Amino acid sequence: GTLNDIAGTRFSVGPQASGTEQSTMIILQGVNLTKKSLSAECLGYGDTVSAMRDGRLDGGALPAGVPAAAVTDMYASGVPARILEVTDEQLASINAIANSWFRFDIK
Repeated sequence: GTLNDIAGTRFSVGPQASGTEQSTMIILQGVNLTKKSLSAECLGYGDTVSAMRDGRLDGGALPAGVPAAAVTDMYASGVPARILEVTDEQLASINAIANSWFRFDIK
């Protein structure tokens, strides 16, 4: 899937007023989504993974470098999740707002 697949989901955007939330808002804006486009929660990385594990969330933004401990924990604990693709067009739109993202393939 791609970033557009989060529309209408129960999704954590990061703790309120955090760098994660600000990064997520830029990413959402770049793909023409807002907090109102989804059922937004304001949780940190660990709490996001716990809520996904418990079935309370469909997903969450975890903008971090590789490896991110929360992502490793998510997969190690069997959370049925996937990392969404960012298309070249989406990346260009996001970077038109804040030129701070680059493509990185996770092996």
